[in-house]
Amino acid sequence: MENVKIRVESGIRINVNDAGDCIVANVNDNTFVENFYKLVETVDDLSKEIEPVEIDPEDVEAGKQYLDMIKEKTDLITKEIDVLFGQNACVKIFGAGVSPTGYAIADFFDQLIPIFEKYASEREKKISNRYTRRRKGKK
Repeated sequence: MENVKIRVESGIRINVNDAGDCIVANVNDNTFVENFYKLVETVDDLSKEIEPVEIDPEDVEAGKQYLDMIKEKTDLITKEIDVLFGQNACVKIFGAGVSPTGYAIADFFDQLIPIFEKYASEREKKISNRYTRRRKGKK
């Protein structure tokens, strides 16, 4: 009996630093895509919440509270990034021991979205070509 192997694409490997570390975006998993876009919404909401505020330079406590609030929210997002892209994804993306700013997180997502859009467009073309050929009786 012949042994046949089938491989299904698991996603997009994305190089995220100069050391060559990669994360995998499992875009063929509907749950991944859904969770990715939920996280993008969370990042958008965060950017609205952390609009610059006027804090009296003499009021150290108010400044500390504001920074603590931002760090708390960005820490939640980095945990979600690790859940989505795999353990230690944020270490690969932002560096070891780094607590990324909201700007750094937004920049990461701004770079990812065009990659996903390009992949979706190419995938739609492949699917269209496959089904068009099959209807015409070609393989």
